[in-house]
Amino acid sequence: MIQVEKPLPFMQMVCMMGVTTSPLDLKDCSSNDPLLRADWTVWNEGHLVSSGSSTTTGDDKFTKQNIFKFLGKFPGEAGKKYVVKVTFTKDCTPLNVANPHLIVTKIGYE
Repeated sequence: MIQVEKPLPFMQMVCMMGVTTSPLDLKDCSSNDPLLRADWTVWNEGHLVSSGSSTTTGDDKFTKQNIFKFLGKFPGEAGKKYVVKVTFTKDCTPLNVANPHLIVTKIGYE
């Protein structure tokens, strides 16, 4: 996931990040939005485990301080090491004011 702060007006951040709850949320966004577009792959010992795109999730979250754009998820196995590669497919440097962070974390059951 990508975590950003909200230094700009909320709807501007929603458009830039592509975090919408419905297609109607995009009606006020420009044709250049979203700025955050990414493809990702996950590898284990040179073998492709999973892949996806930032446009295929919809599990985005909002807090008082942050917006979280989920890029995707993959099934992992305990004891295995994974390499995650994220390729940003659009220039999203205007998001630098929002202090972006890439977060890879374990979710689910033990």
